[in-house]
Amino acid sequence: RQMCIRDRSTPPSAPRRSEIVHAIAERGPAIDACAQDERGVVTLDIELAGRTGRGVDTRAQPSDLSPRAVRCVERAVAELSVPAFTAETFRFHYPFRLGE
Repeated sequence: RQMCIRDRSTPPSAPRRSEIVHAIAERGPAIDACAQDERGVVTLDIELAGRTGRGVDTRAQPSDLSPRAVRCVERAVAELSVPAFTAETFRFHYPFRLGE
């Protein structure tokens, strides 16, 4: 598993947008596999731990996708990893479009 590399020796207070986008792109194949025959969008609330940069919580907002597809995306996204940062946690929302 490849991780984004940062040039600075002192971690920033939060992950950079580019690091998050890169981490999500790395999980792309696992996320795409969740679609099977479905099409739609699921938005996840994602929380990352600053000390490790790893996902600690992922929760789906209501979606038009099946519960199976939503749980699959939650599991795939739970393995996100970005370089460490100084804040205790960082939470963000991200819409995933499946089957397109």
